[in-house]
Amino acid sequence: MASKVRAAAIFYKGKRVGLMQDVTYDLDTNDALEQTDDGTYFTDGRATSKVSFGALIPVAGLRITAYSDALAKNDVTIQLGIVDGSVHTIVMRAKTFAVKSEVASGKLTGNFEYMGGQPTITG
Repeated sequence: MASKVRAAAIFYKGKRVGLMQDVTYDLDTNDALEQTDDGTYFTDGRATSKVSFGALIPVAGLRITAYSDALAKNDVTIQLGIVDGSVHTIVMRAKTFAVKSEVASGKLTGNFEYMGGQPTITG
């Protein structure tokens, strides 16, 4: 039986820029387990997030300022449409960009990584 695979959408500063491939989206609650004389407790940490992807299938004709924003150390709003039809909105900053070009296949891929705080989840 064939299964349907849904690509993950990415929005950059409110514009849908394309679909991501080879996506890893990490959410870390940064909670900790503490042992005291009175028992075991959880501390409430500040959540952080990270998204990395290896390729982007762009919306035709759309231009974004990702490299300029990265070099200027600008915080940008990234929205991810990944899980359960919901949209995760996160203020993020570029961490690393590594671009790979393959002349024979005509592909331009790479690895792009953003880091940010706690997402706001809608939908």
